[in-house]
Amino acid sequence: MSPREASPVVRKTTAPAVHIFSGINLTRARLEIGKTRKRCYGAGRTRRGLHRIIFEELADMIKTTVLPKPKAGAGVLDLLRLFRQEEAAADGYAALCLVKTKAVEPRLKAFEYLPTDTRRRPGPLSGIPVAIKDIIATSDMPTTNGSPIYKDHIPAADAWVVERLRNLGATIFGKTVSTEFAWRHPGPTVNPWNTDHTPGGSSSGSAAAVAAGLVPLALGSQTLGSVIRPAAFNGIVGLKPSFGAIPRVGVHPLSPSLDHVGFFARRVDDVALALSLLAGASDADPHGRPLPAFQVDIDRGIPPLDKPRLGIVRFKKFARAEPAQQKVFDAAIARARDAGAILEDAKATQEKWRAALPTDISGFDALLTLPAFGEAPCGLDSTGDAEYCAPWTFIGAPAVTLPAGFGPNGLPLGIQIVGRYREDLRVLRIAKWMEAALGFDPGIPGILS
Repeated sequence: MSPREASPVVRKTTAPAVHIFSGINLTRARLEIGKTRKRCYGAGRTRRGLHRIIFEELADMIKTTVLPKPKAGAGVLDLLRLFRQEEAAADGYAALCLVKTKAVEPRLKAFEYLPTDTRRRPGPLSGIPVAIKDIIATSDMPTTNGSPIYKDHIPAADAWVVERLRNLGATIFGKTVSTEFAWRHPGPTVNPWNTDHTPGGSSSGSAAAVAAGLVPLALGSQTLGSVIRPAAFNGIVGLKPSFGAIPRVGVHPLSPSLDHVGFFARRVDDVALALSLLAGASDADPHGRPLPAFQVDIDRGIPPLDKPRLGIVRFKKFARAEPAQQKVFDAAIARARDAGAILEDAKATQEKWRAALPTDISGFDALLTLPAFGEAPCGLDSTGDAEYCAPWTFIGAPAVTLPAGFGPNGLPLGIQIVGRYREDLRVLRIAKWMEAALGFDPGIPGILS
């Protein structure tokens, strides 16, 4: 029996989609768990029994509790802080995610394959479930590359980045839908904000799974706009690191001179942590260009770069952007200016363009531009236009997209921040400052109701 047969994605169910959790009030959780500990030890409970009871009570809290701030639920750093205090929460978190995923998956269709083992592993990402785009090899799960040609194909070895995640203690939480070979023929995944619309692509399932609150972190890839655009369409944070920052060994190649591995999460600090732990080099990836190492403080995240100087980039086709997207972009500029940022409008070969970028943006900390022309298009036949992403992919510059508002159809709209090649940490610090300046929290989409 193949793993797919052993653990198929649930497509049909008679059970209604239900809220399992949408966030954890950490203060309340700690107070209640403390009370439980005193009560159980007073009754002579063993530590193992205590953990079981704490987990059951925490599960009940998760079912009914919504984080007042942020509305979007717990991110990676939020969870690691909780897990540090209460091991029982870490032991069962991925299992709760699986229950929630099975409930919503018949509508969302974000996964090709769900995990059979959600047990916690030791390491700095212990207890954190991470969804993997289905062009990234997993030795214990099928890797279909979004194509029937590879149905039930199980690679002999994990991709470099998956092996690294396992060694860090992360729970590999299944395989997410990709367009076929990360290029054409979109899959069945819908946008969790409006199921009549695309979630974008090619990293369709990864973006939708994070947006729906099923996992706090997911891997994607970008050759044109396959991280930045779906992150914007789904109202989450997307990071495309500098070219070569993460080895692509075991990632199905589309264009070796353009392919990037990237991340989806809820907050800038979360993608910064992922990059700090997963950036590296491999002799098997000739395009690898390691980043300067940096660390992320679990309690404080990365320090924001205060009041950055940003160059505003409006491509020639800016007028084609939907009016709501233009409004959100202009509002983001106004908010950044009000918060103290300085913003000004800015202006043949890959290496030449990459080398020229630092000179072209001299005097600016980063560039501010659009991630897409507007809301996610209606229908699933197209994943949207990558024109606002492709130039930065071409030169390998680091790019971050942030949610910034909603359009007329109730779908998220975002902004994109682009920096100098290999200055990923600086771009992330600017993005964190902008995240706070915008003060925008899209919350959890209605597909969970």
